[in-house]
Amino acid sequence: MGWATALTSDFELLDFATLVYLTIDLTENGRANADSVVELVFAYVHLLAMQSSAAMERYFDEQQQIASLAWLFPNKADPASLVSSLSARMAHVVPQDIVWNPQRAAFTWSSVQEVLEWLGDPDMSIIFLKAADQETDQVEQFYAIHYAIEPFKATQREAWKSANASSSSGASLFFPVPNIFVVNDTTVNPINPLWATSSPTKLATETPSLSLWYQQDSVFLQSRDVLQVPTTTTFPI
Repeated sequence: MGWATALTSDFELLDFATLVYLTIDLTENGRANADSVVELVFAYVHLLAMQSSAAMERYFDEQQQIASLAWLFPNKADPASLVSSLSARMAHVVPQDIVWNPQRAAFTWSSVQEVLEWLGDPDMSIIFLKAADQETDQVEQFYAIHYAIEPFKATQREAWKSANASSSSGASLFFPVPNIFVVNDTTVNPINPLWATSSPTKLATETPSLSLWYQQDSVFLQSRDVLQVPTTTTFPI
């Protein structure tokens, strides 16, 4: 459909609440179909709410394992950034949770249902940035940013609240299948003399556009590798 070029999510801990952000970079076509984009978001939330406890727990376990691998084998952090992030956490969590291992989290089906029910209610704020054709009637006092606030229409709220995977703008929405690439065994294999070379070895591949090189680590002996797959598309997602 060519409505978006990127989608990211984040959250922010406050003293009185937790803010959940979903950021979607829209194309011009997406900006013209903004209501349908929001409808797709709610359709996917409702799709998640329809999943079984076992399916959601399987997905939770996968994400927990991915986070645990990042915890066990982190990239070297900038000291100033690390101190800043830890200091920020001190304002919201108890001392024993400042440095937090993802394995401490536990799946709670009732909590998942509560959050999905909350996310499925279209009581939120939608902010359009850099919309040149957007009419404004107010100015922010500190940065002189022009903006406007509009209430949702009843028809918009009803469409978003009743959105589902089979009726939303012809999009194909689905729950993620099991991720076969999530590693559970991080045991380091013994050094293979055939791979213990001073320079990388080129591996045979069936694709002429792909070059694959391999070199076994014989110094740090950590269960990790670096895989870079640059991709370029000529069309929006």
